[in-house]
Amino acid sequence: RIPEEVGVPGFELGNFGHIGDGNMHPTFLFDSRIEEHRRAFLRSLDILYEQIVLPSGGSVTGEHGIGLIRAKYVGIEHPSTLTLMRDLKKLFDPNLILNPGKGKGGPYPLKAAEAII
Repeated sequence: RIPEEVGVPGFELGNFGHIGDGNMHPTFLFDSRIEEHRRAFLRSLDILYEQIVLPSGGSVTGEHGIGLIRAKYVGIEHPSTLTLMRDLKKLFDPNLILNPGKGKGGPYPLKAAEAII
């Protein structure tokens, strides 16, 4: 459904996971050198998390960490937890010197995501 909705030729999505515990790992196949593909990837994440995963009671992270790209969706899934994380950050790192720019809960601009993808 996602590649069709995004409508970018050459942009594909595969899924694999752990059937025993219900984790799915969507894998986006695209050419990161093509800007249209990078933008399609970010749009696909919005569709995946906001229209499929979270409404069905799924989790953004499964057994993995948040990472930079998924950070904005954690704020949607667990807003009170994100608030607590921010409060702890202020308490233990008031000058924001540890991992500067990270842990804000997105949304991250395309430039930041491009550095990752």
